[in-house]
Amino acid sequence: MEDKELFEKLERIVKESFELPKRKEITPLTLLREDLGMDSLDEYELIYEIEEEFGIVIPEDDKYLVDIETFKDLANYLKKNYKL
Repeated sequence: MEDKELFEKLERIVKESFELPKRKEITPLTLLREDLGMDSLDEYELIYEIEEEFGIVIPEDDKYLVDIETFKDLANYLKKNYKL
């Protein structure tokens, strides 16, 4: 999957799941917690939505999940670990 396509899908998931304004700009450097105000429960919901969208299972105890801060980090994690 191309980077742009993956990013667009992730952006759609976040905007739909967390009721962000359609015009809210999300870039690869958007911080999930600071810029979007996500807390740990939101992160679990995001993981669930990603699993549903892509048909994958992300282990809750994956130690690399704590390193994800930006959309770019999230996309890179998915590409590396799930070949998206």
